[in-house]
Amino acid sequence: VGTDPLGRPLEGDAVHPDHAPALDWWLDGDLAPPTTFNAAILHELHCHPRWVDSPAGRRWARLGVSDMIVGVAPITGMTPGRCLAVEFGASGDSPLTPCEVEVVRASLSLLAKRTLLAFGRERSTPLTRLTSREQQVLDHLALGKSVKEIASDLARSPHTVHDHVKSLHRKLNASSRGELIARALGHLASTGRTVQTHQPAIDPPPIVVPRPALMSA
Repeated sequence: VGTDPLGRPLEGDAVHPDHAPALDWWLDGDLAPPTTFNAAILHELHCHPRWVDSPAGRRWARLGVSDMIVGVAPITGMTPGRCLAVEFGASGDSPLTPCEVEVVRASLSLLAKRTLLAFGRERSTPLTRLTSREQQVLDHLALGKSVKEIASDLARSPHTVHDHVKSLHRKLNASSRGELIARALGHLASTGRTVQTHQPAIDPPPIVVPRPALMSA
């Protein structure tokens, strides 16, 4: 959100994970999948000098980001070592604080749960990820618009939009529009639908800083 260094509004997809094969940062520790909730200020990590000159670092710099809080959380499911990585970019002269890091760390449990609901237990593939057009259609559906209204707004035929909606139902494993939007927003549990037969509880992390675990991009 906000504007870039030239005052232009930022686009939602300005930094997208498909733009590069790696995040180019990792949390200090062993080379292993994360087993704990952890967060840190990027410039305090050993990887920071490398990150600054990486493709990801250069993309963030173009948006005016001077530092970030990064975090990682394990995601339960069928794919071993799967995790959620979060990045909160900050601009300006005010330095990030340890208190802000703890807020991010305490939020990772809820974010991991919502991620599991939104993406499912199995790792996504190019066939299951939403295209930019499907994401546009989903955004309009979330506003309560009909297929005809969406077609008019996007300058597409209702038949084309209907095909996108069918694809969204298939990719997000939803049987109704309510479930479709709920899954996309990470609120599927509120619809009463069972996402999986067993979902291990994810307890909130303690405020005491745990032993850092390396994030594998």
